[in-house]
Amino acid sequence: MCCARKDWVIYLSVVALLSGLTLWRNMVWKEDVALWHDVAGKSPQKLRALNNLGKAYIEADRLDEAERVIKRALEIEPDFAPTLINLGLVRQRQDSLDEAEELYRKAIRIDPLWWQVYNNLGNLYLKKGSPTEAIEAFQRAIRLEPLSGLLHLNLALAYHEAGFLGAAEIEYKRALSLGYESAVLRNNLGLVYLSKGRLEDAIQQYRRAIELEPDYAEAHNNLANAYGMLGRFEDAIEEFKRAIELDPSSADIHYNMAITYIKMGQKDKALEHLRTAQRLRPSDRGIKSLVDRILKER
Repeated sequence: MCCARKDWVIYLSVVALLSGLTLWRNMVWKEDVALWHDVAGKSPQKLRALNNLGKAYIEADRLDEAERVIKRALEIEPDFAPTLINLGLVRQRQDSLDEAEELYRKAIRIDPLWWQVYNNLGNLYLKKGSPTEAIEAFQRAIRLEPLSGLLHLNLALAYHEAGFLGAAEIEYKRALSLGYESAVLRNNLGLVYLSKGRLEDAIQQYRRAIELEPDYAEAHNNLANAYGMLGRFEDAIEEFKRAIELDPSSADIHYNMAITYIKMGQKDKALEHLRTAQRLRPSDRGIKSLVDRILKER
């Protein structure tokens, strides 16, 4: 608990087929739904319109409507790989991972050249706790779409989860070189540097993550941990306070702040945060042990 925690996000891919119709990339999802609902209404048997309406519903997290539309598309063409991929994504978001994997595998048998299906498979394997299989899936996606920063980021996440920190660092940097920037990428690259003892480099990455996403509680927590490791305790406390403002229910942040107060010799304040952590995570024996030790020393 005293160490920085990895923070993963899952980047999934839906398949849109524009078929000569321009879709502006800066549209919000409500406009996407309205656009493709109109197109599908005018052409109810048009496969691409139904597939793209299903995509828009997925991005709006309207999964029941997405499933209904995608199944209509599959009635028109049961073996259309992009539609199977999108139905797989619906199942994945519903946590029906085995069914999602089966749909992805069927799509690959039909057409193995869609990078999106390998990307989604990789994230599915990460969710299942199988980073080695995720690595293989992301590598296949990258062979099809080598200039995608998103895919290199996802490969980095898989390497990081598997403990291959050197490979993870390479892929995080490759994603950046391809123009892909995100707070999660910067935070996780900071974690790689922290594990190598490169504290100043880690701090630089955490600060960049916070610039990109000021309300990113984990980045504030990780920055505080790095400050603490350098003996910059006052700076660490300020970052922990901000992290707690953003995520007051995190037992980890309260615990980490307590450890810093102990190092500062302020055991009363440490005990306050330990008790909060204990309330948030009552089954944690490590927290209880530390509370008992401080009470005995008073």
